[in-house]
Amino acid sequence: MTLQFTCAQAVDDQADSVCVHTQAGAALTITVRYCSGYPAVSSSLQGTVSADASGNSTWTWTPETVCRGPAVAHVTATLSKHRASKSDTLTVQSLLTRNFASFPDRVPGGIAASGSDDIECKISPISDETAYHA
Repeated sequence: MTLQFTCAQAVDDQADSVCVHTQAGAALTITVRYCSGYPAVSSSLQGTVSADASGNSTWTWTPETVCRGPAVAHVTATLSKHRASKSDTLTVQSLLTRNFASFPDRVPGGIAASGSDDIECKISPISDETAYHA
């Protein structure tokens, strides 16, 4: 029996998800443990769900933790006498970190993103030639 993670993302205060692919109809359970050591307690992560006809399943929840950093999702799949378990690490980010993570180190207008929750703001002149394309 195979079990693969197909998505794993978490941003505090947003609905985020863990997705897996396994055999169709497999019974699945998940636990998520934040970097603080505490488990996620969302009701959407409780109990057993079944993989769909294509073998896919997605859990969606809103992370509620003050810990930004690695979290571990552990999924177990069971079908008849077969069982597979797998863990994947995802990073819980703050909303600001996620929004700035894809920008270069310095964005026109003087905002610098360091990859942490701290955003450094600097005043700098903007010329007519400065342009930002999303």
